[in-house]
Amino acid sequence: MGLLTYLTYEGIWMDFGKHFGLVAKEQRQIHAAFPRIEWVRHFAEKVLAHGARSETAAPPYALAYHLARERETHGVTSLERDVADGPWGE
Repeated sequence: MGLLTYLTYEGIWMDFGKHFGLVAKEQRQIHAAFPRIEWVRHFAEKVLAHGARSETAAPPYALAYHLARERETHGVTSLERDVADGPWGE
């Protein structure tokens, strides 16, 4: 994995709470400068909208397929729930 790929990968996981302890003391300042803006809900909505276009846009085992089943069953996706329950919240 190259440096840019590694930094992107780790940065995305930080949104889910990985390495939370590294920046926990600065959390208030970070979120004041960069609000959470409910990014995971917006992301899920875009994936679901794409998947709703046709069966081929959301085949079984695709992310859109699973998110749609979760929304139908629980009203929220596991992705949204996991981020909301994580150290950053939503």
